Amino acid sequence: MTTILNSDCLAQIFHYLDFAERVKLEGVCRLWCRIMAAYSTNSDIQEMNIAEFLKTTNTEYYQQDSLSFEPTTIGIIDRCGQYLQELSFGGEVDEGDAEDFGFNGKVSWGIRQCHALRRLDLSAVIIHGDISDVLDKVAENLEDFSLEDTSWVDPEAPKKITPYFPRMTRLRRLNMRAQSTAVLNELHNVGGELDTALRDMRNSSLIKLLERQIGLKELVMCPSPVLLNDEFMARLLNLRALHTLRISHVPNEGYAIELLGQLEGLRKLALQEVRSLTEESLQLILTGLRKLESLSMAKCQNVYGFSALDHCHCLEELEISDNTNLVDDDLFSVFGLGGLKRLRVVRCSNVSTEVIVHALQRNQLETLDLTGSTMMNDEALFAIASTQNELGYLSVNGCYKTSSKGVAAISHMANIEKLDVLDVSNNRKINEMAILGLHNALTLKRQNRRFERQAHQEDDGFKAADLAALEIPSKLLKVYATQSSISTSVDEAVADCIEILR
Repeated sequence: MTTILNSDCLAQIFHYLDFAERVKLEGVCRLWCRIMAAYSTNSDIQEMNIAEFLKTTNTEYYQQDSLSFEPTTIGIIDRCGQYLQELSFGGEVDEGDAEDFGFNGKVSWGIRQCHALRRLDLSAVIIHGDISDVLDKVAENLEDFSLEDTSWVDPEAPKKITPYFPRMTRLRRLNMRAQSTAVLNELHNVGGELDTALRDMRNSSLIKLLERQIGLKELVMCPSPVLLNDEFMARLLNLRALHTLRISHVPNEGYAIELLGQLEGLRKLALQEVRSLTEESLQLILTGLRKLESLSMAKCQNVYGFSALDHCHCLEELEISDNTNLVDDDLFSVFGLGGLKRLRVVRCSNVSTEVIVHALQRNQLETLDLTGSTMMNDEALFAIASTQNELGYLSVNGCYKTSSKGVAAISHMANIEKLDVLDVSNNRKINEMAILGLHNALTLKRQNRRFERQAHQEDDGFKAADLAALEIPSKLLKVYATQSSISTSVDEAVADCIEILR
């Protein structure tokens, strides 16, 4: 083969392969290995997630105990480190579900090659040493830096990153959740103008930060480390660019939480366990936030009425959880506006099927979470089947009045193949009949697509873009079925379309 194709041709071919395939081809012969190095074959690799190349997960043991971690990481960086602009070690961290990857001095030294980095995500990484060598090379270029839930073997190591904050003049996004107080209280020294910040720090340090970062666009305080006093609220109201605010675990009552209604540019608001939130303060907040697109309220037990939702004319996402005070009359008006895309009514025992059916008839939802809403029955599932075309996530976890008949009816949705996740856990009325009904519907959809695709391939006038729309989806429908009556014997029979997770 090498007698026919010269080095230029081989290099061009290698550029069409992904990174993992190129690494495998390096072992074919010395010539191919030299060509990849000489022609900078990996120069098109600008983003890399090291976790995608590791063999083990935290369900087995920590990654730092894996023999593959260090050589894999260094091998990747040696090949494409100088070209990388984004580097991460595991992606986003979900609550209670972080992956831990070992990160030692050799790996840190290797990352020094990544001098073009704009985004460095070390979320949920266990660091053996410090990262001063890395920051010394990339601090000026960083636009996105995350140490969310990062652990340090040496408790003094986190303090060594604070001298680099003033050099981070291009920084726009910073995530320091669960970092030490010594680090958090120096964040006001960050040189860049932050768009996004997630942090947990004392009042004086946070106020300093807000004074400097008046262009802040997102602020997340979960749990809130500060008192929502007049001084803090005054600084908060100066953040005219703020579009996302999340506050949780505010145990004290009497704070002027209603002042949030003066943040007229706010698009997303999430409040969890905020005791100072009442029906009256919620009314004042939502009256002012006319452009609000996403609203979440969890465990706000001092809110005894939700009529204020009538003011949310632009709402696309609504989540209310763990509140027995929520009733149907609070929801009819906001559901009738027809703009909702994501709805979560979780563990609200006084919300009935009637109002959910009302929502389904007037909104095309992408997400519907009814977890623990015990008044739900099969009528809601029948309404889903007859009205919804965009649904990708559905949870009836713990809705014990629903049955296999209702779940099977979901198979009649016009776009059943768009459903990615279905949660029917904690309901012994759900058995394999429901799963087989879904499987039959998905199989039939795929067969119809296959026939249409074959017919259109024979049509010379059919456009390639239209043909791509008939591509047969390869993803599986994930069905969560913990504590249900779905037999394990059905797993293999539906494995081509459905993955059952118990």
